[in-house]
Amino acid sequence: MSKSDQDIQLTFLGVGGASQEGLGHASAVVEIGDKKLLIDCGPGTVKLFFERYHCLPDAVFITHCHLDHIGDFENLFIKSWFHQPEAVQPKVFVPASIIPLLHQRVGCYPAVLAEGGVNFWDAFHLIPIVNELVFNAVVFSVIPVRHHAPETAFGLHLPSKFFYTGDTRPIPEILEHRVNQNETIFHDCGVMGNPSHTGLDDIQREYSPELIKRLCCYHYYTKDDVQKYFAEDIQVARQGDTFSF
Repeated sequence: MSKSDQDIQLTFLGVGGASQEGLGHASAVVEIGDKKLLIDCGPGTVKLFFERYHCLPDAVFITHCHLDHIGDFENLFIKSWFHQPEAVQPKVFVPASIIPLLHQRVGCYPAVLAEGGVNFWDAFHLIPIVNELVFNAVVFSVIPVRHHAPETAFGLHLPSKFFYTGDTRPIPEILEHRVNQNETIFHDCGVMGNPSHTGLDDIQREYSPELIKRLCCYHYYTKDDVQKYFAEDIQVARQGDTFSF
């Protein structure tokens, strides 16, 4: 069996938005064999990852540079640099267009450690990506989504398996034409939409009934919100949920 034919799992460490209440900031882990790819690293994500896996991720994919998706990077740096200095550095896959933004937000403080002599990126293996990401011999597509300025936010697509949107407004043109192999679509969706995020009203207006059946929504704000998705017959991801492909 080739690696691309292995069982693949996606587990949600967090499903909440920036002002979430006890849901964990939106993040997920893709497991292929014994390798783990973390999607996003907002505040509290490293703790949640350690509690579940008792190790660091083998790799991290960054969807965009808002702090609720990258705010735990310094914690990950400390653990990578001090707690496992002899282990392989985590790979950090970053769409090339947002590397300057990521560096400005997490990497360019002039003296990252009091001990000196360390560049923030010394603790990681930074890999710029364009269009695709290869992890454990499996090829993912990296697709721009609609979240503020163009080419600043990206989703992760494993054809015939799943598409993880990251933060986005509705993207029917992408889902209809590029995510068209009956994939599960893990979609940013709050109860109420806004200029940055999709809402339930956007889902009903922008997507066909066939697409809606494939959606599994996350990035909501309270546990009580879940019932509002169920009322619209829309699937919801909850913290700790695992999906197998």
